[in-house]
Amino acid sequence: RPAYYHGLVLFLGRLLRPIWGQYVIKVDRTTRLPKSPVTRSQIRAIALPLAELLVVLRKYFRDATKDEFGAVRAPGVGVREADAELLKREELAKMNHLYRLAARSHQALWLLDILLEAEDRRTPVKWDKLERRTFSAVVTSQEAHDSIRGVLSELVTPGKGIDASMAESMARKLTRHCFMYFGEGDRLRFEAQKLLDETKRSRGTPDQMRVSRVSRAVEFLCSSVRFWRSLDMVQGENSQLNVFCRDLIALGAFRGVVDVCLACADAFAALSSRQSAPVPAYEGYVDEAQSFQWERGLYLGGSITAQQQADAAQLACYRALYRQLHLLLRPEQNAGGGDTSSKQPAALDRRHMAEEMLFYAIGRTNNPTFHHELYESLVQNDQDLLLAVRSPFIERFLNESDNQKLLYDYYTRHERHAE
Repeated sequence: RPAYYHGLVLFLGRLLRPIWGQYVIKVDRTTRLPKSPVTRSQIRAIALPLAELLVVLRKYFRDATKDEFGAVRAPGVGVREADAELLKREELAKMNHLYRLAARSHQALWLLDILLEAEDRRTPVKWDKLERRTFSAVVTSQEAHDSIRGVLSELVTPGKGIDASMAESMARKLTRHCFMYFGEGDRLRFEAQKLLDETKRSRGTPDQMRVSRVSRAVEFLCSSVRFWRSLDMVQGENSQLNVFCRDLIALGAFRGVVDVCLACADAFAALSSRQSAPVPAYEGYVDEAQSFQWERGLYLGGSITAQQQADAAQLACYRALYRQLHLLLRPEQNAGGGDTSSKQPAALDRRHMAEEMLFYAIGRTNNPTFHHELYESLVQNDQDLLLAVRSPFIERFLNESDNQKLLYDYYTRHERHAE
């Protein structure tokens, strides 16, 4: 087996050597336009024998490719047997790492081919996000993977030169051939965006159908956010989370905003407590024979690598919800936020909508951080709405605060004069 392994390493190295250190994209010095130094024919010339290598590995080395392996000693065996078992597992682990590198490289080649095909069809590709990224970084670097997500998100979002059918076709190709880069979470996000866009365009459609579409979009989003692993997805005015929140508010789906933000916060809380977030069954377009189940969840990791970052992401999810709540009450504060008051509900409805959104959110979670941050923001922005809250958390918050007048007003408003 070691001889097989070394031979396969040499073969894989020979295949990838011409492209491994190449930049994915360069800026032409004359035209100042991005240009890939690798052609589609060169990509195919490497991808085809690489695909054959994967077939060989899956067929003749199934023990090494059926799951992830670590060089650990099997329990309940003697020292000599344990040493033999350890050596065997080390060999399997090496072959498994080889398989993972080959599979990831093959999908990276497919990814480049799809992007270059899109470019040939005059589809706008955000190449600047990949500038000075080598092929090896695309395969091995999580930072590069995060940049690629940004490029692919643009490609599957209708608008700016990309129509709905083109976006649909691109999403299907990426999910089928590049699930390590465009996975189930990305597909779910695409389906949600498609439903929201359809709802915006269908103003003459019966309300029941519009509500059903938005409800399905929220379900897709709540499933999608469980795959999010990057702080950029939730932090910042134009982050994915804030963009979806604005779309939902514009459609009157304030409960959807609450559900999505809290689902996202729960996903990051699972990271914060060093637990694995639940991963739903894969429903992509990849044939069972072309991949293994363990591969599909292998590259879900994102730029968040520390508990402090996960905590910051969780707080950003809560603050996205608070922001939409306050914008309902104070739409004039939305200057530069990527939306306009004309897209917001009518002024007479906003107060009622904000109250409903607040009370729904309070009943949806018992997280102390959420409640404390929410009440802090209401103290600054709308004390009258704060006093309308009924929750054990609000009493604890007011009792621990230095604002005795607010506590007095709270008891008076709820006719608890004896306290």
